[in-house]
Amino acid sequence: IRDTILLHDLNPIVGLWIGTFIANNEPEAGTLYYSADIRANGSILTHNLGADGNTYYNEGTWTLTGTAFSATITCTTVPYVGVVEKLTAIYEKENGILSSGTLETVGANATGTFSLSRIN
Repeated sequence: IRDTILLHDLNPIVGLWIGTFIANNEPEAGTLYYSADIRANGSILTHNLGADGNTYYNEGTWTLTGTAFSATITCTTVPYVGVVEKLTAIYEKENGILSSGTLETVGANATGTFSLSRIN
């Protein structure tokens, strides 16, 4: 008799992540909703509530090198269609979180921080 043990990756990077975002240049907006759908094919979709109260959608690509997560996303929502943002974070596999997240809008003085937890 031979037993086979399957070890499942408890918190893979691929999945749905939900958390919060703070716009550094608009602190009066407070903590805002932020989510990311990180896909196995290297694509990422994000969805967030903006400081202006509108919902924004972005799409792009992501990479993971060790624990260093990065992504480049492009807004698909009017009036910011085509605006590019760079994301970085630390992937804490054991805890199922992306911590110390930073967001920088390319070509603009707009930055922010985010934290996400894997929910699916």
